[in-house]
Amino acid sequence: MQTAEIRGAKVLLPSDDEPAVRSWPYSDPLEEERVANTHFASLDLTSQRLVDVNLNRCRFTGSRLMGVSLARVSMSDVLFEGCQFDYATWEQVKVTGDVAFVGCSFKKAEIIGSDLRDAVFDDCTFAADIKNTKMSGTDLRGSDLSNLSGLASPRREGDRDPAPTAQRGHDPRPGPHDRGNPAVSAAAPARNEGLHPKKPGEAPRCLDPADIP
Repeated sequence: MQTAEIRGAKVLLPSDDEPAVRSWPYSDPLEEERVANTHFASLDLTSQRLVDVNLNRCRFTGSRLMGVSLARVSMSDVLFEGCQFDYATWEQVKVTGDVAFVGCSFKKAEIIGSDLRDAVFDDCTFAADIKNTKMSGTDLRGSDLSNLSGLASPRREGDRDPAPTAQRGHDPRPGPHDRGNPAVSAAAPARNEGLHPKKPGEAPRCLDPADIP
């Protein structure tokens, strides 16, 4: 039983007893089906539609999913490597287990009302619009987020910390006897702190469950 570990995600891979599938064996649209224990390689799923589909223990390598429409699709133990999701639309996509995207492209993609908590995006390129999507614990380190919209702006190396936000009912300004007191000088939580890079120069990891407006 082979497992791929990507930045903490441990994705259980499909059995290698069978060769990779290179032609999508399902109808369009694929509805209310479970796709499991399959390695798909060099597929062309351009403009395909998946509705109420469960992906479990699947691996997609070097595949084109441009313009693909995913609606109410759930994923567990799924690995995407070198796949193109350009112009794709995701609606109510839910990550229910370990899921990782490595070297994938999301140019002009739209992700709406989805739950991508704890998913890993490693070395991916985003020029996507993300709305009303849960991304608490999502790992975006190593990915290009320069053209990402909808997500709270990431902090980058060299950026100044945002001004502290006053807590309700509390005046953050130190009194005359508080100067020099480290307990008082500690800043209150900052705005948009749902995204924090682990190391300088890295893309952030989402931490706040309400990080997508």
